[in-house]
Amino acid sequence: MLDIGSFTSVTAIGIAVIAVDAYLIRRHGETYLEGAYSDPRSADSLNRMITTLFSLSMLGILALLSVAGTGSGGFPDVVTRLGVLLLITAAAHGIVLALLTRTRRRQREQRINAEVAMQTRAPGASAARPPTGRSTPDSSADRV
Repeated sequence: MLDIGSFTSVTAIGIAVIAVDAYLIRRHGETYLEGAYSDPRSADSLNRMITTLFSLSMLGILALLSVAGTGSGGFPDVVTRLGVLLLITAAAHGIVLALLTRTRRRQREQRINAEVAMQTRAPGASAARPPTGRSTPDSSADRV
């Protein structure tokens, strides 16, 4: 039978843990992604989606954990469920960090590739032509 006190405790503490972690992801994820995106709104939008995914996933896990019991009841049951929730939250946080890192790396690579492509297509950016102000062996022979 479900003890209403342990249910309430696990649910309240779980919501607080998830809210704090979601806040940290939201706040620091935006800063982390801003360097990768030229448009801050794009970074903000992606960060909001990732934070929402994290929050909904974790609240679903909390809902399942809050009604699951170990059978022992009371305080040990609450501690066990909170321990499982914290471990799952840590794993989910790690997954979010991996997603943010992969997205940031991909955006930087795309930006660098675009810059290189623009430089190679730019008029007068020939690799065969020496920089201005330097003489080549052929040009020094012409002056003699």
